[in-house]
Amino acid sequence: MPLSYRIDSDAGTLVVVGEGVISQSGRLEAIRAWLRDPPFRPGLNTLCDFPAASTTPTMQELREITSIIEQHGAAIGKKKLAVIATKPVTFGVARQFQS
Repeated sequence: MPLSYRIDSDAGTLVVVGEGVISQSGRLEAIRAWLRDPPFRPGLNTLCDFPAASTTPTMQELREITSIIEQHGAAIGKKKLAVIATKPVTFGVARQFQS
């Protein structure tokens, strides 16, 4: 799976790993999966590890992702987010996501 995740309940962390080509449907499926995962809880700090990903969401895809996050704001809660990205475009998209 190009986009996978794991929840470390003891550390209070959601770790998301992207590798290769990641489709928008794959991104949305992964987000919905961790939101439904029983160990998921509000306030999990999130680490997104994307150096091995060869695709980056477009601005329209990013808006779709942020819309889902806004819809589930109560379930997500306040958290810290770190993104590891080696490609400038991925870093740029992460900065747009931040704003």
